[in-house]
Amino acid sequence: MHGDEQRWVDNAIETNWVSTVGANINEVEKQVAQRIGVRYAVALSCGTAALHLATKLAGERLYGQARPNQGTLQGHRVFCSDMTFDASINPVAYEDGEAVFIDTDDGDDDGCILGLTKKKPDAA
Repeated sequence: MHGDEQRWVDNAIETNWVSTVGANINEVEKQVAQRIGVRYAVALSCGTAALHLATKLAGERLYGQARPNQGTLQGHRVFCSDMTFDASINPVAYEDGEAVFIDTDDGDDDGCILGLTKKKPDAA
């Protein structure tokens, strides 16, 4: 690291803001919101948390807000690739959905269309 990056890391350590909250995170959220032209943005602690939030919001958009202690995907199936890391599937379970694993085509690693026609889930 050099220049601004080193100064920012040193400042975060010196002010005890090596965290998922604080002035640095607030500034990142503000700059991202301005850059993409929205009022607010949310920074998360990891990619897995981002996948969970995206899954929850997609479920709410499709099916409405969940009741307390229920996930947004309860009673719904979700197409999932069979060639994936578990972190991309876990949010389906967290939101009470049923993961439907779709075979991967030989050669191009895309989802198998034949597999989709056989499964007939109600959500994608």
